[in-house]
Amino acid sequence: MGTFENGYALLVGVGNHRDDYYTLPTSVNDVYAIEAILRHPSRCGYPANQIKLLHDDAATTQGIRENLTWLKDCAHRDPSATIIFYYSGHGIRDERTDEYFLLPHDGFDAATGLTATELSESLQAISAQRLLVLLDCCHSGGMAKSGNGLGRDDKSQWAKAAPDPYILEALRQGTGRVIISSSSGRQKSYIRKDFTLSIFTFHLLEALQGSGNLPGSQEVRVSNLMNYLSDQVKHTTSREHGKEQTPFMQAAAEDFPIALIRGGKGLTKGGWEAEQADAHAAIEAAATINRSAVVSDTTVHGDIRQSITTTGSIIEGDSYGGNNVKGDQTVNESTITISGSTIHGQMTGINNRTMAYTGGSSSAHTLEYRLSIECNTVLSHNQDNSILVRFYNTQPGTRYRAELRASGIKESCYFKGSEVVFYITPAHLGRLDLRALLYDTDESQIAQVMRSVDVR
Repeated sequence: MGTFENGYALLVGVGNHRDDYYTLPTSVNDVYAIEAILRHPSRCGYPANQIKLLHDDAATTQGIRENLTWLKDCAHRDPSATIIFYYSGHGIRDERTDEYFLLPHDGFDAATGLTATELSESLQAISAQRLLVLLDCCHSGGMAKSGNGLGRDDKSQWAKAAPDPYILEALRQGTGRVIISSSSGRQKSYIRKDFTLSIFTFHLLEALQGSGNLPGSQEVRVSNLMNYLSDQVKHTTSREHGKEQTPFMQAAAEDFPIALIRGGKGLTKGGWEAEQADAHAAIEAAATINRSAVVSDTTVHGDIRQSITTTGSIIEGDSYGGNNVKGDQTVNESTITISGSTIHGQMTGINNRTMAYTGGSSSAHTLEYRLSIECNTVLSHNQDNSILVRFYNTQPGTRYRAELRASGIKESCYFKGSEVVFYITPAHLGRLDLRALLYDTDESQIAQVMRSVDVR
């Protein structure tokens, strides 16, 4: 396989924000997936040591500044460098001053966030003649709605927004610059129905594997990205959400290559159609859903479960007995012991799913797979209705298959995590019996649940 040896990338997915109102776990999936596709020798072929990944509490304002300096140094050392800067998270506009800024993990306003002016100056300092900036800003779907801080009335002058054209024009200043924003002006950027990735990033990952190229192409060029994203993002957002999202692009550069296709082997005579299934499998494998667990005082809120991401404190088979622990929790053994604590939510072990709780009186039980269907009691006839199916005790990183069945309806998808959203359009009035099923990695049915609703 070939190597895209002059490729460098800084990938920022804010994920957990210090104010949980602005926490956006999907942005972490975005950067993990891009990193995996870029560095894979059979795909984009970037050297692994030339990719930097920042997410959650590493994606601070200062952390981004320091790594933009790293990109500057890379370009100085390598005159042939092709550089990607990717940001997935919220973009904010102060409507009183019209100032735009990105919201890193510890950013609370224009003074502590990363302003468009500062980002523009940092990009201009990078001497590379091939610089691609990708801004997947202002996510709307899947954002936490609870919490305090930036979402309160005293911050109501702040609006989540994509950068306006004049901001993107400022970022483009210099030669060899291409700026692509996931949406235009005050539009929102939407997340896929399965909550794994943003719509923009999913199609970006397709394009990085040759979806916008002709058969025989060996490299992905800027024009391939621009043409494919401008068409696909708009259509997918309209189809899945009934909303408008149009990527905005500014270019002051030649049509330069940004990645190899299939490690330099290129698309076969069958073109993208022949490679699509394999490319989608690679995206699915790379997009790991992250789940958070927060423990405060002696109360456990939410889930503690195994996670690939280990920001915050790490529990390695120890007992939890009233410590003040905050952050994502990683449990590396199969038994969790909770001593003298109140449990709210699901405690999940890893292998045999065994948990011991000794809060006053001792007890132990084995947790089994179970499901729940959450939706309105009355669904709308001949209209899209969202059905949330929650899965309890699924193990993070494990691939499952979910099905939703009803009269005239059969939806199926693969997933990793603990929930899936299906969208169904009932064609008949009256009672509708919904049945959700969970299948293991070997396609064995391991749990199911039923719920009846009315269709009007």
